[in-house]
Amino acid sequence: MPLVSRCLSLTVPVFVLALALGGCATNQGTLLIAATRPVQFDLRDVDLAEISVHREVTGSDTRITSVLFLPTAESPRLERAVEEALLDGGGDVMTRVRVRTIDWWFLVGVSTVQVRGDVVDLTGRP
Repeated sequence: MPLVSRCLSLTVPVFVLALALGGCATNQGTLLIAATRPVQFDLRDVDLAEISVHREVTGSDTRITSVLFLPTAESPRLERAVEEALLDGGGDVMTRVRVRTIDWWFLVGVSTVQVRGDVVDLTGRP
């Protein structure tokens, strides 16, 4: 009997911990170009040697999506994540954007949209 009780005493906490840390991360895909506002793409007058590119800039938007299994009205938005990355990188456009979602829950559900890519400043500001 002590062996069975010892196994149960280890199994139950591990099972509860696995349930408490439930979640997943999913790669949603890749966007060639992403911007949150209209951008002039006429590159004839742009000096490509002067364009500022910041590599591997990350932006994210996180929202609480449920409380005690009741959904909230908020969900993370892709455009908020892109805007955060553009502000961090100081640019106008993101290129090679990898989009990922991360969800986890335990009494409260939290969802995140995360983008990662290169931020390009097409205006040529220093």
